[in-house]
Amino acid sequence: AVDRRGNESALSDRVDAPIPARPYPPQQLELCFDQATVSGKLERLQAAGTHAKQYVMIPEKAAEAEVAAVSVSWEINIEHAGKHYFWLRYLPKGKAAEREAAVRQDITVLLDGKKMTTLVRGMTDLSTPDNNIRPEFWTWDRPIDFDLVGVELPAGKHTLTLKELTKAIRYDVLLITDEPAFRPKDGRLRQTSY
Repeated sequence: AVDRRGNESALSDRVDAPIPARPYPPQQLELCFDQATVSGKLERLQAAGTHAKQYVMIPEKAAEAEVAAVSVSWEINIEHAGKHYFWLRYLPKGKAAEREAAVRQDITVLLDGKKMTTLVRGMTDLSTPDNNIRPEFWTWDRPIDFDLVGVELPAGKHTLTLKELTKAIRYDVLLITDEPAFRPKDGRLRQTSY
């Protein structure tokens, strides 16, 4: 028997082969954007349905140089080295009928200045007048290929930074967990297409 983390039971002649117990409880970090260290031009605003007290957003009228200068950082503590999974919660600005069909997002995740992964990766599927998904549905996005992509993180204290955020997108929380079976219970999961 093998679990999602690759732990394998001993060989057995019996039919029952118990999965080894996890050596420690799962870790889950919920990093609120309104508590991040911010560089560049970001608005802090309130909206219903957020995890944080406020979400952050690059203003729609921000110049490209201002957008490129934006980054958000948190000081984090990874309790156990191993694969971790990133979940980003966001909502495009405006009502469904006012939005374009899609917006490109490619958010770079850095740990202590070294690139770890990319969030959203490509076109964000938004509501349109012809496909009116309710505009108050916050979306959870995660790095995914055929399956959920795990990122190897070392144990200890680190600085986690997000760069290349997209303007007019409301960012709420970044969730990091070492539990591959975790799925958020609120909002919707992004239908991924690259």
